[in-house]
Amino acid sequence: RLIPYGRNSNFTGRKNILESVKRLSEPASHNRIALYGLGGSGKTQIALEYVHQRASESGCHVFWVGGSGLSKFSEGFRDVAQLAHIYPTNAEKDPEG
Repeated sequence: RLIPYGRNSNFTGRKNILESVKRLSEPASHNRIALYGLGGSGKTQIALEYVHQRASESGCHVFWVGGSGLSKFSEGFRDVAQLAHIYPTNAEKDPEG
């Protein structure tokens, strides 16, 4: 697991959104979901609650990739690749270094 934040013990509500995220992330579905909204509207807390619920399930693997900018996005995917033992197959240099 690669979840950078602990579970919020004060998280409440948002049951309908969590159910939608679960339904959309089931194997027969697309498995890509975007939570969007104004800053401070609870997107991160919803995502955290969802991944902490799923992380306790057998056979579930969770990797957190931040989307606050290109460098964080690239860093997150590099971390996932390293944990999964996926290495570059060519000598091209990563634009982020």
